Amino acid sequence: LQQDGKLKIEDPVSKYLPDTPKAWEKITLANLLGHTSGIPSFTDLKEFGVWRMSSHTTEEELALFRDKPLDFEPGSKFAYSNSNFEVLGAVIEKVSGKKYGDLLRERIFDPLGMKDSGLDTDELILPKRAQGYMPGKVGLVLARSESMTVPWAAGSIYSTTGDLLKWEHGLFGGKVLSADSLKRMTTPGKGDYGLCVVVLDK
Repeated sequence: LQQDGKLKIEDPVSKYLPDTPKAWEKITLANLLGHTSGIPSFTDLKEFGVWRMSSHTTEEELALFRDKPLDFEPGSKFAYSNSNFEVLGAVIEKVSGKKYGDLLRERIFDPLGMKDSGLDTDELILPKRAQGYMPGKVGLVLARSESMTVPWAAGSIYSTTGDLLKWEHGLFGGKVLSADSLKRMTTPGKGDYGLCVVVLDK
């Protein structure tokens, strides 16, 4: 979206989501991408255990953590937070005018031939899905960890090893990002973390 001129990652989140709390006014999209925003991770909240088992809208998701105090001053340090991805997902939908899953399909999965990847939903039946089970009253039952509306932009993609190889070849083969964007993504910042990716020493 930055390459398309639709956003700049140095911009504050409030430029794209104008109803953000005052505590977020210094938080940029780059802070979200690099996990230096200070927004607490919703998966660490005490209410998350029960909350995650039911379906939620994006607005309900953001409402869970938007008014929590920041863990630190934006940009001052690194702390991985799943909340960052949910905010980024909301920005992506706002800027593109499309649903997050549809945009993934249009811009990444289809162009790269990733036919066995998509955004998971609670109702989706996938042939040959690797599924966990647990003991029930009358035998094994599905081990449901959470509603797929909860991880959403923070991790509800399903895929296969073959498709992940196509993703790797596409990303590092120049089919997804420009050379400049890829360099920015893989340049380590605080915590040896780039933009949504851990950067390991060679």
